[in-house]
Amino acid sequence: MQEGIDELLDRALAGDKTAENKLFSNLNARFLSITQHRICNPQKDGDEITRDAEDIVQETLEILYRNFKQVKFSAGFLQYAFGILRNKIGDYFRKKEREEVMKRPIEAGELVNGEQPEDIIDADELRELIIKVLTKTNFESQRIIYALMEGYSAGGMIGILGKIPRGTLDNKIYRIRKELKKLLLKERYYE
Repeated sequence: MQEGIDELLDRALAGDKTAENKLFSNLNARFLSITQHRICNPQKDGDEITRDAEDIVQETLEILYRNFKQVKFSAGFLQYAFGILRNKIGDYFRKKEREEVMKRPIEAGELVNGEQPEDIIDADELRELIIKVLTKTNFESQRIIYALMEGYSAGGMIGILGKIPRGTLDNKIYRIRKELKKLLLKERYYE
């Protein structure tokens, strides 16, 4: 099957649209099967898993389609494609984990510094405050914070934001978080 993928890739890179469609159709079927298996959860219904898997595969194929003509595949096209899929699946689990943490009620023993439950803002309120403060930042900062809020890792954001070296993106995230904290402090939303 690898030879078929390589042949389709060569023809697609040469401009053959039929080969390109077959290549991405083949990848879609493969990735969907793998993703459904990886994110399978007995506590979810099959439709939800299918929808989540389709979203992950769609994001993966979008990145592949945008980049496959420019990237030089030192380890091979499939390895590159599976690497993107693996990162997207990781992003999915990190996002789900954050959602679960945000849904979990705060236990009385978790309150610190004499805070009262009414002093603690919930996730939706914090999100609204961050969005309000973000209007005071530049467009690039807004895109990065929104991506972080949606659960993307730095690696996952590279596909969304374009060709930014990972170190540069990490520096931008650090500076943006620092700027966001400063703005929230100024607005007295952060302690």
